[in-house]
Amino acid sequence: MMTVSEVSRLTGVSIRTLQYYDKI
Repeated sequence: MMTVSEVSRLTGVSIRTLQYYDKI
């Protein structure tokens, strides 16, 4: 299982990546 910090970090990166590509 993943730790909360790992999950939050991965989701944070995913959200920022999605928002970044959405602007293009």
